Amino acid sequence: EEPAEKDYEAGQTINDTNKFLAQRAIRQDVTRLQTIKGLMFEAGTLITVDHNFRAAWRSGNDFYGATTDAESYRAVSTISAATSDQLRGAGGEYPPEIRERYLQLPEELPLRVRALARDLTATAPTPYDRALAIEKYLRPYLYTLDLYAPPSNRDVVDYFLFDLQRGYCDYYATSMVVL
Repeated sequence: EEPAEKDYEAGQTINDTNKFLAQRAIRQDVTRLQTIKGLMFEAGTLITVDHNFRAAWRSGNDFYGATTDAESYRAVSTISAATSDQLRGAGGEYPPEIRERYLQLPEELPLRVRALARDLTATAPTPYDRALAIEKYLRPYLYTLDLYAPPSNRDVVDYFLFDLQRGYCDYYATSMVVL
């Protein structure tokens, strides 16, 4: 299915604010220092903006970004308010659409990445505890923007975890997800 874009009036809501129980709304006042094709920046899941905006959807309700012509805007979005106990109790039984979209790994993922994931999470009883173990492992890696692109013949996660051991948000996020 092709990505779709839809225009919204100022104040119009785009997401169901009652979708998840453990969430809270936040307001963010944003002033762009540089315009990147009107791209909007906000934490969490966007609900509304105080200016006209355009939202982009991959399919159905899979929102992935918004743009506005406004230099400054107020965005309202939701962020998780789940407690550690709620996250631990969530379990690991995921709906098929979640497993198919978010839990697939490439077959060519290096074995040592898979082995590291198993080693880091072997004693963690819940998916939440496994995520915490991985986060703790990655935390000492140096954050830097001063990097060359990874070699084209290398898996980025393998390169970050075993060679670079430093990087920026994309490296951390990708490694966290893969592990």
